[in-house]
Amino acid sequence: MRISDEVYNKLREEGCYENHSHLLLLDLPSKQQIDSILRGLDRLGKRDLVKENSIFVSANPYRDIQVGTTFDSLFPVDKPFDFEGVEASVRFVYVNPSRLTDTLYKGHRGICLLEFAKQKPEVLRRLKKHNEKRVKGIHDMFYLSQRPVLSRILELIEEEKSKDA
Repeated sequence: MRISDEVYNKLREEGCYENHSHLLLLDLPSKQQIDSILRGLDRLGKRDLVKENSIFVSANPYRDIQVGTTFDSLFPVDKPFDFEGVEASVRFVYVNPSRLTDTLYKGHRGICLLEFAKQKPEVLRRLKKHNEKRVKGIHDMFYLSQRPVLSRILELIEEEKSKDA
């Protein structure tokens, strides 16, 4: 079930996003973008940040996200009940034009390197590639979140369902 605008508004009113991190994963950067980032990491001597269990994603946060921020829930934007428990952290943030930073600011898009404690979740293959057209049924956007945000989203959706019944 899709998350309604009322649920998002309620989360904002309650300050849920101010107290817990919530990151919208939009798409996968292009090969050219990744190559550019890797060259920059090589110059900084930080190439070792990129590991087998990490992934580059274009993302937009609901609050400022610092390098080191951890997340424990991953779910498709349209299907929050299909969540997965994960252990993930932001290893670095890359914003235009070609700037490595410690913070992805609320409302600004950037490329993050996410590292997972175990392997990368298979569902992330459903993210579209940069400049690729999003195709319903093939591509998804995802939220990487902290459990209190996910729990509150699920509660609010259940409340909406019970009101509609």
